[in-house]
Amino acid sequence: MNEIKQYVAFNPGLIMKTHYLTEPMAYFLGGIYASEEQVISSDGKYKIAPVRYNYNAATNLEIAQHYELVKKIALPVNGQTYMAENIRGTVLDSGKNRMPGFSTFFKSTSLDELIDLVPELSEALRKSPWSVQRAFLVGVFDGRSSADIDKKTHKVRMLALDCISDDIGAFLSEMVEMTGIRYNYNTHRDRLEGGRPRNPQLRIRDVEEFMSKVGLISPRRVNLLKSAYEHNYSRVEVIEDSAILLGLKTIYLR
Repeated sequence: MNEIKQYVAFNPGLIMKTHYLTEPMAYFLGGIYASEEQVISSDGKYKIAPVRYNYNAATNLEIAQHYELVKKIALPVNGQTYMAENIRGTVLDSGKNRMPGFSTFFKSTSLDELIDLVPELSEALRKSPWSVQRAFLVGVFDGRSSADIDKKTHKVRMLALDCISDDIGAFLSEMVEMTGIRYNYNTHRDRLEGGRPRNPQLRIRDVEEFMSKVGLISPRRVNLLKSAYEHNYSRVEVIEDSAILLGLKTIYLR
């Protein structure tokens, strides 16, 4: 018998065509809060959920596969998803679209500073079904995170996300803590040699548990972790969980 989900009424301050915190809304809010990006165009302010890869870190096919999945997830919540090369030089270009990837844009109605919505969003997530909490965490790590993997032993040390501000980083950390998954959070640290302080960083320490419990959509990031695990486990099984989010995958190890 299918679970009857009790979605929480929520106003994200963005045009998302729903008054409830559903899995697609949560996924994109995760991406928006992880990046803290916006652009102001001639017709208003847009919050951005970006997906970016380092140069030569993902194949064109992997990026295209990720783009097609995210574009479909965005349809029910009115997101506009564009490849980076189609954003550059347009009114939606925030200046951060030089790396390979794509971004999904949401027009703001009342959401100005992300931190202002944190109390309401945190409460709504805590009251939501696990599938919604999970979708939010997928969104946080699906777009810009990086896996730290030992090149010699192929051991996955962590899944890391550079945060922009300490306040938002602390909020994202609280949402990870809610799952019981082991993590740590490093706030802004001054460089010993001077200059610009390092970004705060949210680190998933138990990546195996994260990938079995939460998962990711990004074909490249899933493939990278799967390849590393195959050196250290006798059985590595990738499981599709598209009932939660299209293209969502978890990894089980034996």
